[in-house]
Amino acid sequence: MNITHENGYQRISTTPIIPRGAPGEWDDYFVYSAAVVRDDNGVLNLFYSGTRNVGANPRLEGSIGRATSEDGLVWAKQGKVIDKDDVPDLGLAPFSILRIDGVYHLFCAIFNGGATTYNSCVLTSMDLENWSYVGKLTGIAARAHSPCVFEDPANPDKLILFYTSMAESPGPRIMRAYADKSDPTSWTSDTQVTGYPSIYPSVRWTGDRFEMFVAIPVDLSVSTLQGYTIHKTASVDGASFPCPSIWSAIIPRGSSTAFDYRYTTTPFAFEDCIFYSGRAADNLGYRGIGCAKLQPIGSPIEWDWTAAGVGPWSIAKSGSFGLRLAAGSKGRPSVYSHGVGRDKAYEIWIYDDMTSVSNFQNTFRITDKISGKDIVLGISTNSSASKYVYRLHGSGAWVATAKSRFLGWHKLSFEVADNVAMKVDGDLVVTDTTFDTAAPFVISVNGYDSGTAYIDDFSVSML
Repeated sequence: MNITHENGYQRISTTPIIPRGAPGEWDDYFVYSAAVVRDDNGVLNLFYSGTRNVGANPRLEGSIGRATSEDGLVWAKQGKVIDKDDVPDLGLAPFSILRIDGVYHLFCAIFNGGATTYNSCVLTSMDLENWSYVGKLTGIAARAHSPCVFEDPANPDKLILFYTSMAESPGPRIMRAYADKSDPTSWTSDTQVTGYPSIYPSVRWTGDRFEMFVAIPVDLSVSTLQGYTIHKTASVDGASFPCPSIWSAIIPRGSSTAFDYRYTTTPFAFEDCIFYSGRAADNLGYRGIGCAKLQPIGSPIEWDWTAAGVGPWSIAKSGSFGLRLAAGSKGRPSVYSHGVGRDKAYEIWIYDDMTSVSNFQNTFRITDKISGKDIVLGISTNSSASKYVYRLHGSGAWVATAKSRFLGWHKLSFEVADNVAMKVDGDLVVTDTTFDTAAPFVISVNGYDSGTAYIDDFSVSML
């Protein structure tokens, strides 16, 4: 496995791939949320919610339409497939689709406009055109919104659900629950997985971690929690997802005249694309479905989460971009990734510009998530201006290695087996025998209060 920040998501168009309908059509006002699946012929089928600007609350009175595409770039609307009058309450919106034993299951938010406003439900179909309402999801938190359902990677007989609880305060939170495949309406083991305002999870299992695309507010400190954008975070066990930096949106808002200027939200991750909803500057409703595709644009996307001044850099060890961690008013810049287990080598390339001015400039860390103890390898000018240094378990002293600093790219690595071997440019500098290599851990690169750190090509490989 090779994890690099070289790939990022870029809009395939500045206009919606699924726009609002013409005046008088069933979807002429509000086009919102998406769920995508390939049929047996390889054709992409996208389901979305559309409304007219009529009724007591048109934002909640959504029917569901279908659009198809051969290539994911050009889409053709196929009309309404689920009418709001065919389900209880006011209307609904699709958030995930899963084929179980040959039957398509469409998981939706369903809106009633009363005190609870939101619930989640499921509909089924054999052909993606004719749908039957099954019922609301039970056993989960109040005001359950935006259900994302897929097969539990730990048990193929079970399903796993991530959804938004709109009843949390302050701001919504992401929850997790489980169900038997035989009954996708009855859920158990309901727990919270984000402790920060977050909404619209799109989660998938990558083989070694849960990857979540989620919308968070552009400013977590204000009470109104407006202006959501799409971010990425990850978790090894799916039980807790760290908060992404609000400055690390993978799909930032569009230009001031764009359909997605105020919000990019409702992410749906499918293959190498993220489908999402956009709100324009007038904030009068969702203007359509957009799509962003994974491309080499220099985004720090493949780090699980970031903090403070992190951005692309025009000099790279390989490819077109490195990553810059710049100190400033936003705090100490850092990038983080959950460890994916022992018997692996974790490597990062750093660019030493020889201008570090205060304390440590660039450190590579492995941190035990249970004890909080860490092992650090990198640059600390307070300890040595001419050598790379290390520190064991947080409170220990910085120790100079035998490796001299010089201008250019250098490889720092942790080889995690029974012990942790630390290397600089392939040469062993120290071995630590007390780190709990069986514990869950986090890998990070940290800058400091002054100076700028430069990194590239973070990788994980088997020993």
